[in-house]
Amino acid sequence: GFEVTFYKARGTVDSIQAAEAVIANPALRTATAKEQAQTINYFNTGSPGNFDSDRPFPGTTMNADVEDFVILVTGKVMIPQTGNWTFGVNTDDGFAMTLTRRGKTYTSSYPDPRSPGDTLIVFNITESGSHDLRLVFYERGGGSELELFAARGSFTSFSSASFRLVGDMSKG
Repeated sequence: GFEVTFYKARGTVDSIQAAEAVIANPALRTATAKEQAQTINYFNTGSPGNFDSDRPFPGTTMNADVEDFVILVTGKVMIPQTGNWTFGVNTDDGFAMTLTRRGKTYTSSYPDPRSPGDTLIVFNITESGSHDLRLVFYERGGGSELELFAARGSFTSFSSASFRLVGDMSKG
């Protein structure tokens, strides 16, 4: 599973740089909560993402709007075959993700605040096996949601027939 840490910021979080500062500096936070999660499928308010079975962000309550917080997700992702894999992150607001194995790093981001939306990126995975994942998400204002999903192959738009939440062992 993933280690998921929630950081409630003292001030405005409106960029990846501001989110990283909140993670690095305890003086910029008012609260912290942690949990282990099998998948990344969070929702508090606004428009839900692509998948059912949403959970509230750690330390929050579903349908209770919370502004200016940061989520740090870390864990291992097993990629069984080399080749193209499309990773997707659905957020309301911004994020940055890295996937790393033996010095090879794949990145994806949507650094600016936005309305609910998907970011899809195709990674040509050159070595199968366990990859380190780091995902930073920030919520500036309005609704909040975060999903991490993937599919083998190259995709330019979301398809419920192809994509699965990363870590969802019951659905492949």
